[in-house]
Amino acid sequence: MSNQGYDLAIIGAGTSGLEIAKNASKSGLKVCLIEQGHSEGKSYFNKIPLLSGKLLQNDQHCLSFTSQKQTGLRNRELPILQGTGFGGSSLINGNVSYSGFKKKFEDVFSFWPKNLFQRTMDNIYSNTDFLYNREHGYSDKLTNFFGKTLNSVSVPEVGDLDNFLEGWAKIHLNILNSKRHNFSNDFKKNADHINIRKLANTRAIKLLFNNNEVTGVECENLLTKAKTIVNARKIVLSAGTIFSPLILIQSGIGDPKDINKAGVPLKIKQEHVGKHLKDHANFRIEFDCNGFDTLNQKTRGLKLLVELAKYALSQNSIFNSPGATLAWNKSSFNKKNNINDLVRYHLVHFTQERNLLASRGIKFQKAQRASIGCFQVFPKSEGFISFNNEKKIQIDPNYLSNKYDRVLAHKAFISAINLLKKAGFYKSGKDLLSEDIEQNIESETYSGYHLIGTNRMARDKDCGVVDENFKVFGINNLYVCDASIFPDFVSTHQYLPTLAASKIFSFKQGLLSY
Repeated sequence: MSNQGYDLAIIGAGTSGLEIAKNASKSGLKVCLIEQGHSEGKSYFNKIPLLSGKLLQNDQHCLSFTSQKQTGLRNRELPILQGTGFGGSSLINGNVSYSGFKKKFEDVFSFWPKNLFQRTMDNIYSNTDFLYNREHGYSDKLTNFFGKTLNSVSVPEVGDLDNFLEGWAKIHLNILNSKRHNFSNDFKKNADHINIRKLANTRAIKLLFNNNEVTGVECENLLTKAKTIVNARKIVLSAGTIFSPLILIQSGIGDPKDINKAGVPLKIKQEHVGKHLKDHANFRIEFDCNGFDTLNQKTRGLKLLVELAKYALSQNSIFNSPGATLAWNKSSFNKKNNINDLVRYHLVHFTQERNLLASRGIKFQKAQRASIGCFQVFPKSEGFISFNNEKKIQIDPNYLSNKYDRVLAHKAFISAINLLKKAGFYKSGKDLLSEDIEQNIESETYSGYHLIGTNRMARDKDCGVVDENFKVFGINNLYVCDASIFPDFVSTHQYLPTLAASKIFSFKQGLLSY
């Protein structure tokens, strides 16, 4: 079966895919949107911030992978998760809303005009067609107690953690009326849907070419196994940091060694495809908080009924938040503020068995305990995504492989322990030894699920996969726009930066003006 006549075929319906499809459809283009999932995010598990964690073990909403053994983390194999459906990971994540650091964005994308980042963010927040509403979620007695403790150790309260190297604030979420409210809502409301054909449950197998011009994509319906070819004038890969490079490799674009493992002929030698994978290596420190009920208690029995009633009445309820309520930035580990040393901490109002996340979702334990989540915002460690000799997907984030990252993680851990001591939650009678800290970091570090970099943007083909206009080097009419094009992190969270990139792509393609 062959589909003719599309102006634009978009592979992947996550943050970038939906935004580009919306803008293209409003410009009158005929769009084919190809998505291997089918969820539209209509269930209450998708809409209520706290409940989205229950979808992580559901393969109808979330794809689960296992990493390669992480040599820096005691050879542990870690769960790697990616959302699926029309909305991608935004249907299941915490919907935490941070655009990031203007200076970092301008440094990472130095080939773009200096004012492009600010113009793009202004477009997002001044959009008259859709309100990207940012609100604080749930807060409680423990939140307020930590805020006072941070003030007492000279960490100032700030209105918004974006662009602050030091400070604390309640976490910002894209929610409206206590429900998640983001680009997928914008797509549903404002896309010209008559111009969009959606192919759900459809996996892109490989791209098709005429010489060095992409002409279409071969797809397979995952339910019927029927094959189809979608032809289009332009094709955009928006399948995410995992699948976008894999589709290129399956199409013969990549490192010759990876192409050989995929069992396909080499089209273009491009050694950066699938390389430079980065993620936030997130470790947690659990602590007893006697006298403070956490989600471990508030999601059970009568207390749960009380919280449900408060949510129904639009009051301050645990259901308004993904489980973390307060965050703080610290970058002065070497006596002066340094953006490259920036660490983000979150106050997490529950404890869980994180190794069972893919099979059980977020399942709260029973003890009166909470945790501090911690990650380096701009890590140096890099890994890769590829196929092995059996053509199975390999994901190796290579967490904490860089010495600089390990040293900073050690310092960040000590800082968190010192704060817990100040708060009265750390009652060990002995000082932690260096080996104790290393053991905790190595055993409690997991993915932050903020994967980037595997099709990174660069000025020339010797340094990256796509040029400053998102076009794949050496192939006409083929583009990549998703988190994979980011050469480095620009923010503590990836959702808003990826949305910004898709708006910039739309602007460069003449689909959006601002």
